[in-house]
Amino acid sequence: MALTQSHVKQWVIDQHLDTWGPVNVTWHDDLKRTVIIVADGTKNQVRQEIKKIVAGNIEKGIISKEDANDFLDSLHVNDYAVED
Repeated sequence: MALTQSHVKQWVIDQHLDTWGPVNVTWHDDLKRTVIIVADGTKNQVRQEIKKIVAGNIEKGIISKEDANDFLDSLHVNDYAVED
């Protein structure tokens, strides 16, 4: 199964990854990018949590290892400081 923009968006929602912050999934034939914006200073923690979720999805047969690696390669977790 090849990943599609709609598949990734639905998976993000199903895994509740959108609770960390805004999610943008950009998909083009040559560009695949999923951007999750999280609270300042938490991007490494969130990325590790997402990797755990993806690994669990591989074990459950929800996603293939190839598709999981494709997703992780296109994943960008950015943090931001909330301005006062």
